Amino acid sequence: MGIQSFIARRSIGRWAVMAMMLGLAACGGGNGSSNMTGLSVSLTDSAGCDFDAVWVTIAKVRVHRSASAQSNDPGWIDITPPGAPLLINLLTLQNGLTESLGVAPLPAGRYNQVRLHLVANTLSNSQNDYVVVGGTAYPLAIPEGFRNGIVLHPNAPIVIDPGVTEDLVLDFDACQSVAKSKSRTVVNTYVLRPRVLMVRKIDAGSITGAVDPSATGAVVKAEINGFVHKQTRVRPDGTFTLYPLLSSLLVPGVFPNDPSGTYDVVIENENHFTVVTTGVTVTAVQTTAISTTGQPTPFPASSNIGTVTGAIDPTDADARVRQKINGHPYQIRRNRVELADGSFSMNLNTDAPSFGAFGPLPINYSADNTAAGKFTLDTPNDDQLYVVASQDFTLTAGDAQTINFTSAGLGSLAPMNGTAGTVTGDLTLTSVPAGLTLPATIIVSATMDGENVNSVGVTFAASGTLPFTLDDLAPGTYSITVPRVPSGLTLSPSSVTVTIPNTGGTFSGGTLTLSP
Repeated sequence: MGIQSFIARRSIGRWAVMAMMLGLAACGGGNGSSNMTGLSVSLTDSAGCDFDAVWVTIAKVRVHRSASAQSNDPGWIDITPPGAPLLINLLTLQNGLTESLGVAPLPAGRYNQVRLHLVANTLSNSQNDYVVVGGTAYPLAIPEGFRNGIVLHPNAPIVIDPGVTEDLVLDFDACQSVAKSKSRTVVNTYVLRPRVLMVRKIDAGSITGAVDPSATGAVVKAEINGFVHKQTRVRPDGTFTLYPLLSSLLVPGVFPNDPSGTYDVVIENENHFTVVTTGVTVTAVQTTAISTTGQPTPFPASSNIGTVTGAIDPTDADARVRQKINGHPYQIRRNRVELADGSFSMNLNTDAPSFGAFGPLPINYSADNTAAGKFTLDTPNDDQLYVVASQDFTLTAGDAQTINFTSAGLGSLAPMNGTAGTVTGDLTLTSVPAGLTLPATIIVSATMDGENVNSVGVTFAASGTLPFTLDDLAPGTYSITVPRVPSGLTLSPSSVTVTIPNTGGTFSGGTLTLSP
């Protein structure tokens, strides 16, 4: 069978989901089941962040033969989770655990569109989707662009053969799927920005291993060419499982720059030396062990920690820290920036990382002393609206570095095309409802296709009207809105549409009013 791959995009070309459908070629294929022609879907999570919980409510998965079908067109086939709608904490689906989203008979043939439908919060129910931080729950806003489903839009068909039930796993990266703003004065705002990897079970294997159980909070990443493909947190007993991972036989067809088809496993947290295991092979429906509880991966504790802080404009970008170990760059940390001001802060271990090549256990590791405390900060943004900027920096224990990709620092991020524009306007708070403590910072956001591109915090010490400025907006059409309206208030109008031409410029966003 041939191999095809695709990246799922929004119909207008922006990234909606980092999604890959792997190994579904025109000649078909499946998991070998012959009792039904259909599709089975399950859910897992790539976790490794500081949320206590990320709860979403799943209504259904929908598939359609047509890549251009709209949500209200005939021909959709629904796959419904048992007991739907299904409220689930994504962070419980780590280390290879999955949750069934249902199975449904499908006519044999080719399917060109998949959508994952969530149940959005309403004014009367904010418990459909929410995050828990420090023991407190905060609503998770579902942008309008995803109200008709998170679109996984293949450029090659999913082929269902007669008598075969295809098994798919949706890997919902909770950590990278939530844009946030949380500080003492901000009206806590969390907005869904889904990142979903979709893999065929028959093409997927796993990597397992173990570190000392005292390494609580450690994150394990399977990387390809320095980019994270899958990550998870270490279990309390020190073990971990990375699943699903595409078979090494199929990796070169999807990642041409990795002809070996192998993964590099990075284990890190700020309180331990970083360790990298290179050249790990994965076999479909099998497990590859890089260590065991009897022979754990050496992951020494360390208190030599430095800090990098700063801000990025626009808030669409992430703050990513990479480190060159044994001559190859690896992602050590990737954080979403604050929606209110683009700020970020990360603690990093400054000791020499270690590396070792995969082989018979136990694997031998060597320290890379040249890499100690040396990092690169860059600004990936999955919608490809902006040029990625980067800056090298060095940390020693107790040191703090500040790196700002803003107009007052190294410069705001430049659009991939055209000249950046600015939207100015006013936000009016007519009265202060019960439960809103002043001073309070309310987020105003410029969204494209329902996703945040840039945002700013407007701080009220009393009711009244205050100006806002959303700058560094790449050319395109935006909705100017408040992504989370404080309880007891409504927003009027719900949004203002502004188009930034290729030549840039400054444009009016009008007045957004919050009132009872």
